[in-house]
Amino acid sequence: MTKAIITLKQEVDKYYCSTEAIESNYINFAQKHKLKPVLYSSLYNYSDEEILENDIFILTGSGMISQKYILFNENTFEQAQRDIFENKLIDLAVKHNKLLIGICRGMQLINCYFGGKISKYFYSDRQVRIDHEITLLGKPTQVNNFHNYCVYNNDLGSSLNAIGIDEKYNITEAFINTNGNILGLQWHPERDFEKKISMQNTDELISKFLNCKELTL
Repeated sequence: MTKAIITLKQEVDKYYCSTEAIESNYINFAQKHKLKPVLYSSLYNYSDEEILENDIFILTGSGMISQKYILFNENTFEQAQRDIFENKLIDLAVKHNKLLIGICRGMQLINCYFGGKISKYFYSDRQVRIDHEITLLGKPTQVNNFHNYCVYNNDLGSSLNAIGIDEKYNITEAFINTNGNILGLQWHPERDFEKKISMQNTDELISKFLNCKELTL
C-alpha cells in the first residue's frame, strides 16, 4: 500500500506541556484514497533515507506558520519545529520528485517555500463552515472554508501555478507546481462540504494527482 507521511499539529496543553496531535479526519482521508498513514513527529530527527522510504508527504492544516511569511503582524502561537520539519519534507519532495500535498496551513507553507507570501483573510461573506464558489481547473465548484489566512494571486510563489481561484477576491485556492508533483489546497478535503458534489469534485482532483495525471487549465 502507498505510504503517506502525515504531519502533526504542535500545541501546548493546559499543563503548559508541548504536545502533537492529528485530526482524525486525516486518517479517514488517507483510507478513502487508499493511503497508509504514517505519522511523523516534527520533534524527532529522521534521516533523509527514513523519510524517503515513504511515497507521499501530506502537510496538514491548523495553526500559524512563521510570522516572517505573513504580510500582517499578529501575536499568535508559532509552531517553529513543525515549520522546520515540514520545510524539510518540501525540500525532499522537490529534490526527489516525491508527491506532496499541502492542506490549508500546509499549502501556505509550500507557497512561502517558493518565495510567496501570506495575508490576513477577513471577508464578511467568507464565513467558517460556509462553502463558497471558486473556479477549479476552469470549472465552477464550491469548497469549504476553515482558514484565517490566504494567498493572493499576486503573492503566489515561483514555480507554482494557480489551478483554483476565488475570482471575487483574486485569491489562489489551489496550485500545482511546474513539475506536477506538488499540490496545494487552501480548503480542507478531509472535512465535510455542504454539498456532496463539491466533495466529489475535490476527491476527483486528489485522485488524479495521486495517479500522476496532469492537472492543467
